[in-house]
Amino acid sequence: GRRTTRCRSAVNTGLDAHWAERAACLVDGDEWPAPSELDSVAARGLAWSVKDLCYSSWSSQPQRAVKAAGVLMQLRDLATKGGQAHASKGELDALVDWTGGIACLIQGEMVDAAVRFDAAAVQFTALGEPRHAAHAQVPKIMALAMLGRNDDAVACATAVRDQLRLLGDVEAASKVSITTGFTPEWPRA
Repeated sequence: GRRTTRCRSAVNTGLDAHWAERAACLVDGDEWPAPSELDSVAARGLAWSVKDLCYSSWSSQPQRAVKAAGVLMQLRDLATKGGQAHASKGELDALVDWTGGIACLIQGEMVDAAVRFDAAAVQFTALGEPRHAAHAQVPKIMALAMLGRNDDAVACATAVRDQLRLLGDVEAASKVSITTGFTPEWPRA
């Protein structure tokens, strides 16, 4: 591979500002870091940046989003190579399922997408990350609707919206409501 200095420094510096650039380098086919470079902080930083790249590419560059999902799976596997315990393995697994669900949506595999989003939510919940669990369920609404399971889509959207409101993420809850056409009963101040 063509490991550029720009892309190599993104792992070596450990600065959060570089994770997005390093993630893009990996998705663009740059050489992978050595497993020894992927401590828990580096693996998490790269993984979240690859997830963000997957999301930002979803509608405008769907094949790039699919590639990002594959890169995240490789990243998880590299970070846990040889069966070594890795502090962020559960989080990496959840991110792999979340982005894998996006890849399934793009490829028209709606049942598999819904299963992947559920797996991500279960893993995030087990990690004590209910906000991420709720966010991982948002694209499941689309998968269910595309399957014609409208009652399930409404139930999922309602549960996600309510969970996000409970967690104080009113902006995300509002987006779920607007996207799905719901007009929830908001508490009056």
